[in-house]
Amino acid sequence: MKYIWFNIKSFFIKKKLIFILSFFSIICSCIMIHFSYGLYQNYQLKKQYDLSDERKIVLTLQGDFDETSDNELNDDESYFMPADSAKSYVTVDLLKKYVAEFSNSYTDKLKYIEATAIVDKLPFHMNFSIKDGLIIKSDEFEKEVEDNAMLESGRYFTEEEYRKGEKVAICWDYLHWNTMSSPVSKRMAVDKKILHIQGKDYKIIAYGIIDIDRPVIPITSLEDTTPFTGEIVFNFKKPIRQEQYDIVVEKTEKIFGDKAVVAAANLPDDDAVYLYNTIIMVTIFITLVSAINFAVLYRYILSSRKQALMVYRICGLSFCRVVLLYLGECTALTITAYFIGVLLFENVILKKISGYYEYMSSSYSSYIYFVLFAVYFLISLLVLTLMIIYALKTDMKLNVKGGVR
Repeated sequence: MKYIWFNIKSFFIKKKLIFILSFFSIICSCIMIHFSYGLYQNYQLKKQYDLSDERKIVLTLQGDFDETSDNELNDDESYFMPADSAKSYVTVDLLKKYVAEFSNSYTDKLKYIEATAIVDKLPFHMNFSIKDGLIIKSDEFEKEVEDNAMLESGRYFTEEEYRKGEKVAICWDYLHWNTMSSPVSKRMAVDKKILHIQGKDYKIIAYGIIDIDRPVIPITSLEDTTPFTGEIVFNFKKPIRQEQYDIVVEKTEKIFGDKAVVAAANLPDDDAVYLYNTIIMVTIFITLVSAINFAVLYRYILSSRKQALMVYRICGLSFCRVVLLYLGECTALTITAYFIGVLLFENVILKKISGYYEYMSSSYSSYIYFVLFAVYFLISLLVLTLMIIYALKTDMKLNVKGGVR
């Protein structure tokens, strides 16, 4: 082993430029191999996700409600009464803590979130989004309202109204539908400009058909103790990934505990390894080119060590041990340079290109690193072994007969 390190030290001191070129060649090859694999994996996963139509993550809420009717109102309406203790329900306050767990990089991929709150014993449907850990108005849902002409008059909520939780409402268009006997229309003031909800006066800013026989109000305007029922649904702009699903599961278990369960989703497997013939051949080709480059450079180094080699052979070092000596030197250089290449790729290059290839960052595991290294190392070892043997056999000055030590 000491002769190996002595040769490496001598290599660096006497042939510094060749040493740097050899080292740099291995590092570049390592980076190219890993980038090629990541690019191929990104392509395969993107193809799988493009075929997937799963764009929702559904949370099933566990708190139960009893549905009853009100004989005095005689409105054929179902009223929801809590059937469990208050601690069994997801509330507005708990939802605020929940959304604070999500980063902007995650929520930027959302269209909107749907939820149904029980307000004054009636189900109110909500659509909102998240930014900076806060509940905000959903621009995507507002666009749907506009594109489908859901407003008969007035306007949608402003960003400021939603952030501040102002008491504003968009009402079901009672002027065009027979809803005057509904429990909601009976909460209107005489002038039809005010709606009474949770003991507060909500200013009616629009009429439309967003939600049948229900007003639409900012979820941020509700009391913190307001419970939710049914489901909370994450709607995404693109097909969801396993990583996105896992984050929702993690946050749900952390904040909601047993108050909510994330429904199973049929998703492509991010952990699937696509080691098809194409990428294996690419890896082999890059490795061959790199190994040949290194072999040519190292052949030059061997030719400059003729005198030292003759001394080794005359002193009794066998041909096999000479081959192993030089092969050990090449192996030490290869492993060191390859390891540096992996570190550079994972900690510098991968972070820079992940924004362009969204599935690449999740493409690498210990298994992948091992497989790619094994392919590179074995092919390099084979090429270098053949080169060293050939060089020693064909160069008469190197092929000095020695002992059998």
